[in-house]
Amino acid sequence: MGISADNKKGSALILVLWIIGMLSMITLSFVFDAHLEGKIVSFSRKQLKCEVLANSGIELAKSYLHRSRLVTGNESDDDKLNDPQYKEADELRQGRTVTITREMTTSDGEYAGTITVSIKPEESLRNLNKLTEEDWERILELEGIPEDYWPELIDSYFDWTDKDDEPRENGAETEDYYSTLTPSYSAANAPFQTVEELARVKGFTSAILSGGILNPSDPPESQIVISNGISRLFTTYGSGKVNINALGNNELGQRILQTLPGVDDIGAGAIIEERENSSYTESDEEDRSFSNVDNARTRLNDYVEDKEFFNNISTSSQIFNITSVGQYDKVTKKVSAIVYVKGDIWRILEWREEQ
Repeated sequence: MGISADNKKGSALILVLWIIGMLSMITLSFVFDAHLEGKIVSFSRKQLKCEVLANSGIELAKSYLHRSRLVTGNESDDDKLNDPQYKEADELRQGRTVTITREMTTSDGEYAGTITVSIKPEESLRNLNKLTEEDWERILELEGIPEDYWPELIDSYFDWTDKDDEPRENGAETEDYYSTLTPSYSAANAPFQTVEELARVKGFTSAILSGGILNPSDPPESQIVISNGISRLFTTYGSGKVNINALGNNELGQRILQTLPGVDDIGAGAIIEERENSSYTESDEEDRSFSNVDNARTRLNDYVEDKEFFNNISTSSQIFNITSVGQYDKVTKKVSAIVYVKGDIWRILEWREEQ
């Protein structure tokens, strides 16, 4: 029995429709892939632009740091007005943290992205590798860590950094402690490379480092809450002397002052107040920073009980923490660098990148 002409036509129509459907799906797939590829290419281009902007921000910071060595604060009003870098350069000369934002354009005047750069003297923090036992006692007391925790923390700190393998009474070395952990590791027996490394030392819990409940296994009524933690106080760079011109006019700046010999909370506030509203200046526009340690001694002598304080401070910096963020559209790239600057010497000590 033969197939009718109508059935043949129906089958052919179905086949044609099926082919058209398949071709449509293939076409849509190509269109989607092309659209997706276009987005990927566009994102990659924006990402590259942001990377160039962020790296340019480090160079921008370099130019401001160089300019800060050339300003004196005594320039004429006309010179100040005609120098677009003067304000930030002068603040850097005084030891301040500065933030610079620049909108970039092409040669045709089109928007090409934004650079935001922060330049902060790194020596406004305590050098983790230069701390004495007395420093640690002041720091732990200030951060509200009970005194019965101190021996383990202090001894473990010194065991981590000293060159021998003999543990102190309350400390820890590789053989007796770190090798028994899972995963195991060895004590560095060397200076800290980063502040984050402190988390590997016996006793330095996340609550002590970053804040939180110190003893979470105890009943709620016995738990001790650490507000901020000690990590924020430290760097691993610098001579160990704190640049008092670079300290922030905030709780952290005053707290760092209190970790130095002979300074209580009242004295710390008075030191910051003297720097910000100095009786040694005649107008609001004059430089209030401490010109040198002798100048600081003259102005701060009444606020400090232990004169050893003045052997632990400086009034200038050679190491800076630079953060540069490049932004184009909604894409960003962040670059951070620790740099050493002295005269014409520019040396990058640490480099980090993140999206």
